[in-house]
Amino acid sequence: MNEKQIDNAVIYIRVSTVDQAEDALNLANQEERCQNYCQRNGMTVAKVFIDPGQSARSSKRPEFQKMLSYCRVRRNDVQYVVVQDLSRFARNHLDEAEAIHDLEDSGALLRSTYE
Repeated sequence: MNEKQIDNAVIYIRVSTVDQAEDALNLANQEERCQNYCQRNGMTVAKVFIDPGQSARSSKRPEFQKMLSYCRVRRNDVQYVVVQDLSRFARNHLDEAEAIHDLEDSGALLRSTYE
């Protein structure tokens, strides 16, 4: 029997300011883009993590840390973390590299709907 592997994904979205929450980067638009990306690529969305009003200059964002932990705990059950674009994931290159490494150790790959 050839059973198709189901790829599980988590979505991470964030805005850092009230202005972003009301413009094209708003949380609803980000989530819709990520959900559509997952659907087009045959991914099942397991969970959505939302950090409203959090700067990406630091990785100490509450939902960002919960997302990393979720992937660690569910090692190899989550194949992808989907973001609208890499600026939603991190602005600090060291934090970005460490988080990507952490995800890869957990069996998950980072995917951006734009890049």
